[in-house]
Amino acid sequence: MPKVHPGERLPRGLLFSLLERSPYLGREARPVGVLRSDYRTILSLGCDSSLGQAEKALLTRLIEDQGGWLFRRELEGMWASFPGPLSALRVALHGVARLDGVRGGLHLGNVTLTAEGDLLGHTLSVAKRLETRCSWGQVRISAELFQHLPQDLAFAEFLSEGEIVLKGIGALGSVLVSPSSLLNQRPYKFLDAYGVHDESLFFGRSREVRQLKEMLQQHRWVTVLGRSGVGKSSLLAAGLFASYDPQQTVIHRMRCLSDPLQALAALDFSASCQGILVVFDQFEELFVRFSSTQRRPIVQALSQFLQDEALDHVGWIFSLREDFLAEMSEFEEFVPVFLDSRFRLTNLSRAQARECIVGPADGCGLVVEEALV
Repeated sequence: MPKVHPGERLPRGLLFSLLERSPYLGREARPVGVLRSDYRTILSLGCDSSLGQAEKALLTRLIEDQGGWLFRRELEGMWASFPGPLSALRVALHGVARLDGVRGGLHLGNVTLTAEGDLLGHTLSVAKRLETRCSWGQVRISAELFQHLPQDLAFAEFLSEGEIVLKGIGALGSVLVSPSSLLNQRPYKFLDAYGVHDESLFFGRSREVRQLKEMLQQHRWVTVLGRSGVGKSSLLAAGLFASYDPQQTVIHRMRCLSDPLQALAALDFSASCQGILVVFDQFEELFVRFSSTQRRPIVQALSQFLQDEALDHVGWIFSLREDFLAEMSEFEEFVPVFLDSRFRLTNLSRAQARECIVGPADGCGLVVEEALV
């Protein structure tokens, strides 16, 4: 679509061509001169006089990337139309998060397309009035638009709600919104494992988390197996651990590094909570770092813990690469049924992989093109 500069009107022939293929007006072609009313989300972006052309170009790209139509530019800001409120809110929050001297107002309602390629109507006035009631770095949306938004947006924080009086309009319900800490966060971990603080970015394993918790309710210990790199540590840290209430369940994370016996002896099983979970991650280290002679007292001590009836409130997880499964048979000398409770983590399905891509991006206020997933 050609760029529209301040004060510039499109030639009537070009306008008719744009209307004919515009995704914002549907498939029906409208002849020039006929006005059309449409239900749209309008974003009024206010720009401080200190903003240069590069900053305004960034705002333009944000609008276009979210499927918006930049229909008017002014010295003090710009106007854009969106088919839905979510994409408009993303643009506004990204704008105030990335640039100083930006504020936004959003409203949802009917707008009218003029023959000159402009939009008019009460909805624009409301959006502009909401914007002017913001300080720089703030976004204010109408209560009407707020009702059409998901209430669990990870990239937005809804700060306050109430009526304000807008000049020439009167009392109107509105909500003040600010970008959350996730908005400018990197949505993907790439080859890094997810940690306990990455719950908001961890997607695609909800079924496995649920299954693992169910196994822990039925068995006092579970052996988690999987290929190297399949995501065992991430499943435990960002998935399983985050699913427990820390006020009710104490989680001890363990590794077989220098002295596992000393680490076991230091465990406190008397915590005043409903349960305790002891998790040995990368348990193959026991077989890599210690000889069979050194392992035997460690295996024996662990086996005693597992069979101690006084510790029936303690759950145990041993997570390791599946190519070390045979070595785990050392436990069967002391606990014959040790390997009866096994959980194998497999590769992501196609649907799960898509969730891993789209979920974090959406939480950070980004959109992944459908063709890519």
